[in-house]
Amino acid sequence: FSLESVEDQTAWGTESWKLSDLGFRDSTVRRGLLEGNTISEIMETYLDRIVGDDIYWFYGRQFPVQVKQLKVTSRQPLLVCPDDEIAGERYDSLGKTKIWYVAEADAEARIYMGFRRDLTAGEFYERCLDGSIIDCLNEVPVKKGDCYLVRPGMVHCADRGVTIIEVSESSDLDLRICNWGRTSDSQDDPVFLEEAFDFVTMTA
Repeated sequence: FSLESVEDQTAWGTESWKLSDLGFRDSTVRRGLLEGNTISEIMETYLDRIVGDDIYWFYGRQFPVQVKQLKVTSRQPLLVCPDDEIAGERYDSLGKTKIWYVAEADAEARIYMGFRRDLTAGEFYERCLDGSIIDCLNEVPVKKGDCYLVRPGMVHCADRGVTIIEVSESSDLDLRICNWGRTSDSQDDPVFLEEAFDFVTMTA
């Protein structure tokens, strides 16, 4: 069966949810015998027949994989994701390890992943507040076909001119830690710098 995509317009571009089972954002079957059913409803009905015994035993009735397409036309907020242990304790959720596959890229396209040098906690905090943290990030030029593993604790964001396919654990825990000089874009786009402070990897 094929799934309906759900598209969100953001300050940095377009986020298109291709496959998700988050409760508030569930993929719906487009056509076929299961048309109109969500992934969550299918998992409730078919259980381990969808994902296999071992995966079902570990993840339960939540479909474990999530797929998004990110069309980045302006720099994203700086993000970080917690691991499964922290996510379970604080948010009753899975953590988030993800892969970024570069589907399209302009000549000047780039992403930022991790730090180019070690930072003290104080410097990291102040630079996130004023946006100068960009000067400390690893800048990675990208081209179509590149693939990157984004581990929990690694700060990351994409800059304009790149389309990314993101494959991850089924989780919405992309925590914004810098909006480039603004404390928040809106009530729906908060910054979680203090909340994420203790699990950010601050070493190069």
